[in-house]
Amino acid sequence: MFTINVRQLFLFTLITLFAMSCDSDSHESHEEDGLVVFGNDVTITMIEVEAHDEEDEHDEEECPHATCIFGFQFEEDGQESYTYRQFNLAIDGDIVINAGETKEFAVHFLDENGDELHEEDDGDGDSEEEHGMHIEIEGVNPGTTTFQIALMHEGHSDFTSMPITVTVE
Repeated sequence: MFTINVRQLFLFTLITLFAMSCDSDSHESHEEDGLVVFGNDVTITMIEVEAHDEEDEHDEEECPHATCIFGFQFEEDGQESYTYRQFNLAIDGDIVINAGETKEFAVHFLDENGDELHEEDDGDGDSEEEHGMHIEIEGVNPGTTTFQIALMHEGHSDFTSMPITVTVE
C-alpha cells in the first residue's frame, strides 16, 4: 500500500513538473528554460533548483544546443574540487548527506575536454560573483534515491543526465 502511494506521489510530482515546464502562455516567456530536476524520491531527499536573478543569454553560434555539452559536475562552496561528476558516461564521486542536513551545489556543464563551459562576461557583473545554476539537496530520511537533471531550452532538453545517486545517512 505504501509503495503505491509513493509511486502515485512521484508520478503526480513528475506530471506537475512536466506540465509546468510545458506551459505556454500568450506572452513571450522562457520560464521553462533552465535546470529541471526529476525522478527524486521525496521521502529520502528534497531537491530544489535555485532561481536566477537575471535571464541567461546563450550564444547560439558558440554552442548550438547539446552538441557542446558532454557532462556536468557539482561543486560545493569552499571545496577545491568537484563533489560529483558525469563526463562522457563516466561517473566520479558520491553525494552523501546526513538526514536533516542541506547542501548547496553549483552545477557546471562540461565541454568535450572536460572543461567548464563559461558564458560570455558582458562586463556588467562582479567578477567574483558566482554565476550559473545551483541546486540544494536536503536529507530527509536515511536511504538511497536517484534523480536526474535536464537543461531545458525552448521547450526541449538540451542535456539530460544519467541517474544521480544520493545516499542519506
